[in-house]
Amino acid sequence: MESRTLKYFILPVCVAAALSCLPAWAARPDCCKQKDIVRPGFDESLLEGFEPSKAERQDEARGTVTVRIRDTFRPTMKVIQSETVVAAPVDVMWEVLCDLDAYPRMFDRMARSETTLNAGEWGHNYNEVQYPWPWGKRWVLNVIHNDRPRLVSRFKRLEGTIRELEGRFEVRPAPGGGALLRYGVRMDPGLDFVPAWLLSWATSILVPEILRDFRGEAELRQDRKLISAALR
Repeated sequence: MESRTLKYFILPVCVAAALSCLPAWAARPDCCKQKDIVRPGFDESLLEGFEPSKAERQDEARGTVTVRIRDTFRPTMKVIQSETVVAAPVDVMWEVLCDLDAYPRMFDRMARSETTLNAGEWGHNYNEVQYPWPWGKRWVLNVIHNDRPRLVSRFKRLEGTIRELEGRFEVRPAPGGGALLRYGVRMDPGLDFVPAWLLSWATSILVPEILRDFRGEAELRQDRKLISAALR
């Protein structure tokens, strides 16, 4: 009786694990050959209503990241709003956001990251994310638009096994100096059987890491500029 129960438990899990690997393998695009820029409409509301408190801003200046997570009509889809203070000028922070060719190096924690097209203010970026067993890899091909006059960088999913992904970065002068980096994203990884609380917990870890990667690169570039100027 015990072995039969075990069999009926293990078999569905194994089948689910095998099926979860199929999209990442079978539907993977030949993204390196995609040369046509797609110009979609973008959601302008991803950071609406998000304004950290004075105390949170003070903590951000000491290196923290403020994060808010909002539920949506779909349990697996969340809207995440976040912000941090960067010890670098606005123009340096913006330079980092627009440096699409540096994305693979900055986001080396991903299973794969590749800028497949860089055409000035527009570009395409391909990412693979390794989720724990039994979900396996998920991939997404994003279009990116860097709007210099507004200091807004937006991206949107074109295709992929990640069900939905759209986000925007905003750069502003920070009240106490440096740059304020804001990030709003709507995301659904397509992991239907993962509890909503677990997705929220994982997201609360992932989003700050993205901001820290950008912040670290901007502060590193600013330090190099200061050192270079001092040596002249």
